[in-house]
Amino acid sequence: PQASFYAPSTASGKYEKDNDPYSVSEFDNSPLKKVLRQGAVGTAWQPGTGKVQSVLQRVNIAGDEVRKFNSDASSSGFWAAGTLSVSEAVDEEGHTVVVFVDKMGNTVLKREWVDETIEGTYKDYKNTYYLYNQASLLVMMLPPKVVDRMMGASWALSSDDLNNNVYRYEYDNKGRQIGKKLPAMGWVYMVYDKLDRLCLMQTALHRTANKWYFMKYDRLGRKVLEGILVDNTHTNRDLMQTYCDTYDYLNPAV
Repeated sequence: PQASFYAPSTASGKYEKDNDPYSVSEFDNSPLKKVLRQGAVGTAWQPGTGKVQSVLQRVNIAGDEVRKFNSDASSSGFWAAGTLSVSEAVDEEGHTVVVFVDKMGNTVLKREWVDETIEGTYKDYKNTYYLYNQASLLVMMLPPKVVDRMMGASWALSSDDLNNNVYRYEYDNKGRQIGKKLPAMGWVYMVYDKLDRLCLMQTALHRTANKWYFMKYDRLGRKVLEGILVDNTHTNRDLMQTYCDTYDYLNPAV
């Protein structure tokens, strides 16, 4: 049936015909061969039509005005020119996203050019900042609306925004994520077993009843059991982590 469907005598009008059934990539002349323009399948999406993805690589300049934050969102100035690598990506519809990356490979700012009126205020672009600790672990993400308010308040982060409108993450001394807080939500805590596998999670709602969502694994590391645990003894994350550090996970009786 499929062969007859595509037979020359019956195939007319049943599938698209295109003179360019392939995509074309254009590279720079350096040994790195960085992609400058990326087309897509089809005549309408080839380089030269304007409907391509393009990428420009450069370093930051003073005019970029990229704010330099500490891990607690305090700030005293901007990144110096030439200290960040910058990638300017333009999609097929002309939308531009500029990404600033530090020398550790961490994305510190994503700037999306919008050129539109948002909630009655004209905006050239939207900024999303990413904050890291000394181990280069993401500890905070500042959404565009929060950044706008900070710009109007000498770059100070209000307690209301800190507690309700930013993304926050916490880690232990092993680099494991032990807590996260999303906008308009309470803290979610995580506990790990001796093999650094996630074994317990607790939302703000679970915490009011001393409940934990648990995961149990077999000897091959496969998840075999999930459920809700009520523990009125280990009532915070630190106590529960200490308990799990001494838990005999190899004992099939527990």
